[in-house]
Amino acid sequence: MSQPNSKRSSGVTEGISALLVQHPFFASLMMDLLTVVETDTLPSGDQLKTIATDGQTLWVNPERFGKFSIKERVGLLAHEIMHVILQHSGRAHAYQMLGLGPDMKVFSEKKFNHAADYIINAYLTKQGFALPLGSLQNSQVTGDDILDEVYLKLPDEEEDKDDGEDQHVAGDPQTQAPKPAVQAAVKKAQEIAKMQGKGTGGLDRLIDEICEPQVPWHEYLRKALVTQTRGRDTYTWARPNRRKLAAPPHAYWPGRSGFKGPHIAVEIDTSGSIGDAELKTFLGELSGILTDIQPEMVHVMYVDDELHGEVIEIDDVNDLLALGKKAGGGGGTDMTKVFEIIEEKQIPAETVVILTDGYTPFGEDTGIPTIWAITTEGVTAPWGTTVHVKIDRENHK
Repeated sequence: MSQPNSKRSSGVTEGISALLVQHPFFASLMMDLLTVVETDTLPSGDQLKTIATDGQTLWVNPERFGKFSIKERVGLLAHEIMHVILQHSGRAHAYQMLGLGPDMKVFSEKKFNHAADYIINAYLTKQGFALPLGSLQNSQVTGDDILDEVYLKLPDEEEDKDDGEDQHVAGDPQTQAPKPAVQAAVKKAQEIAKMQGKGTGGLDRLIDEICEPQVPWHEYLRKALVTQTRGRDTYTWARPNRRKLAAPPHAYWPGRSGFKGPHIAVEIDTSGSIGDAELKTFLGELSGILTDIQPEMVHVMYVDDELHGEVIEIDDVNDLLALGKKAGGGGGTDMTKVFEIIEEKQIPAETVVILTDGYTPFGEDTGIPTIWAITTEGVTAPWGTTVHVKIDRENHK
């Protein structure tokens, strides 16, 4: 996308030229994935401090950018390109639309942005890149950390910290390069760097993760559940918000009285293909995930082609761990029965999770957010979200 432009300021031109010579890997990615625009104002009307990206456009304030050393300019450009290949803008947009962060509380853009910067700056610093004084650093964060986990560790005081030189713009994923295009650009950049006898800035491991991601199934399950549930805090004037009361102007503000979580229905395939290993693994991971979500009620049902026993209602997710096969099965398989049971028993399920081998009719989309946790590789539900569950049978003998 980006092409050398003779009208560019000398500071920006020098920075891009140095990137081309020293780090062709990053330069190739910038050319393929970004349009460089020199400006002192973002499309939102906000003042641009130094540099920013939404995953599609790279905005540079030439006056401020040109004041940094050539090495620091190269570091700033590499920093923004890292945001692009890690698709941080699109992920921020998704959390904004959800309204909740990884901690299931109101999403904090600043905490997300700082978590992303801490990871990128740790990575770049380790690889010898120079960054301007004041760039966000956190000794507890490494370049190998996961953004969502770093977000969870950051304190509320993060809101009071400065942002460093780059600004973050949450880009709409619909207008950005799709993941396959990013993966192709990364592979191309890797080849160009090799042809020129240059490395990838120590990013080989990261490149492998981008192009061939190995994300544990339970992380996919957690992400799917967090995205599809809508738990929310409830507040009361009888209990003041202590932080608001302690800080000027000492306003008396309602405090949190509790968390109103969703109702989740869990259907477990008892047709004979789901054994103890599958059940223990699945329920153990689900219990940990639901601890974060804090559902008001979990409705568990054992089904082959009909409901066996009663719907088991659990309001303490820790009870899931002790939940064995409470009912029989072994008949045919029809996992669409869960929706009939929900309607018949008037279960207020907001999300449905189905554990099955996938050899079942899927029916039509019911409109209820549904996660199909399937144990058979290559089988994908035609609607809802499919998560492939991998079982470590050696540890469950």
